[in-house]
Amino acid sequence: MQTDGLVIFAKAPVAGKVKTRLFPHLTPMAAAELYQAFILDTLDRLSPLRDVKHYMACYPSSADPFFMRLGKDYKIERLDQRGSDLGERLGGVVETLMNRGLERIVLVGADSPTLPTSYLEQAFAALKVQPVVVGPSQDGGYYLIGLSQWTPELFDDIPWGTEKVLELTLKKIHDLGLECEILPKWFDVDDLIGLKALIKQLAHEPGIAPHTEAFLKTHKITQTGYSS
Repeated sequence: MQTDGLVIFAKAPVAGKVKTRLFPHLTPMAAAELYQAFILDTLDRLSPLRDVKHYMACYPSSADPFFMRLGKDYKIERLDQRGSDLGERLGGVVETLMNRGLERIVLVGADSPTLPTSYLEQAFAALKVQPVVVGPSQDGGYYLIGLSQWTPELFDDIPWGTEKVLELTLKKIHDLGLECEILPKWFDVDDLIGLKALIKQLAHEPGIAPHTEAFLKTHKITQTGYSS
């Protein structure tokens, strides 16, 4: 039995419901198309990770036709995100999988389509000796969190979507007396700053996120100009 689980958290790419901080630089429809490209590139990059059971945590429902198609195409197990906020949804997935017998669980979003796989490998290695691993993002949050023991407090009373997420999470880890591995910083693409960073990286490393690159080319999006 595989005891390591990698969970990709994703929302259904519905216009007006995802990547809203990219409005008005992108139209709601274009932002949804971009986010769909992120999901596909994330799956393509992380699927080859060996000796790890892959999951997709779906919002609002794993029965959404988009997620059902991904489950079939990528042979990935779908889970529902349940809870009134992100903390409840994150914690609920961890609890579910640990109750199934998984020993190490790493959670990532679909907002970092060029995330190095080496960071994931480092995270799982860290969890063999540490109870928590965190990958800090440049906006004050985290792009990854992993646990090897059920610690629901880490997801309680966090102001999700703010620059305080990482700071308060690390404080909780410290207050609980837990050891924690900190991974290298990386970036989420939630706003124009993140999008420009992604475009710059893709210019230097073409081919690492083909779905995203195809979207940017089709919409003629560069660091200095944006199309709808």
